[in-house]
Amino acid sequence: MTITLSTSGEQDVTHKQQTELASRLKQLREARGMSQQALAITAGLSVSIVARMEQGVKEDPRLSTLLKLGQALDVGVGDLLMTPRPKRKQKRKGK
Repeated sequence: MTITLSTSGEQDVTHKQQTELASRLKQLREARGMSQQALAITAGLSVSIVARMEQGVKEDPRLSTLLKLGQALDVGVGDLLMTPRPKRKQKRKGK
């Protein structure tokens, strides 16, 4: 996933990335048993920002917003932006 920062500090995010971020944010929030309101309060954001991001409506989230969400969810920004890939079984050499 490639995300570039603009000079205003905002990110240029494609529609696919925006959809993945929305899904991942909701997944992480629900896994921690948090409501949108609880996440917003913990992150110091408005409930509408959290809701819009989960709906994929909020375009180009600021890096500072992603950092606050990551901190509130106890994950890094990279964890918000990337869906974890399933672990592959490693083949042993010589067998």
